[in-house]
Amino acid sequence: MGFPAVPAENTFLNLGLNGKPAFFGCDAANLSSPSPLVVYLPNSPYVLASNISTLTSLTFTTGERDALAQNGWALATQLNSTLDGDWPVCVGCALLARSFGRTETPLPGKCQQCFDRYCWDGTVHDTNPPSYTPVKLVKYRYTMQNEGTPDRGVTNAYYRPFLVLTTPELLGTLIEV
Repeated sequence: MGFPAVPAENTFLNLGLNGKPAFFGCDAANLSSPSPLVVYLPNSPYVLASNISTLTSLTFTTGERDALAQNGWALATQLNSTLDGDWPVCVGCALLARSFGRTETPLPGKCQQCFDRYCWDGTVHDTNPPSYTPVKLVKYRYTMQNEGTPDRGVTNAYYRPFLVLTTPELLGTLIEV
């Protein structure tokens, strides 16, 4: 079994693929051997920078543990489909893509829209990218300040069950979790 083409590091960064979901290998007809369609979900800082090293410590506060879990939830669900209401459909389309091809089933229109949105189209942009400074996408609405490690981006352990989007286009949107 093969593996679909993925862009080189500079292209990956220049196209912003390190900060959003991307699909690789969408066009099965363009592959030299059978390959999966890869759904790439970068470890982006939705709630905190969760690429915490376990080489230096395996001890986390309750707040850090909860924030790590919330970051994984936010990543996998695209904030409960708040960032893209079609996210569950797009994941389903990715799962079914090879079956559509094998059975010669026409690609549903919604799947084509998803692939237009998430599939890497082969564009190469290999100039040196600017410095990458990740920004948290959401922040918690906290009710108490009592624990955490500020350098890990967690300021306390207890929070209301809401996240507040901090990106300009969705600024202030509340999401119940």
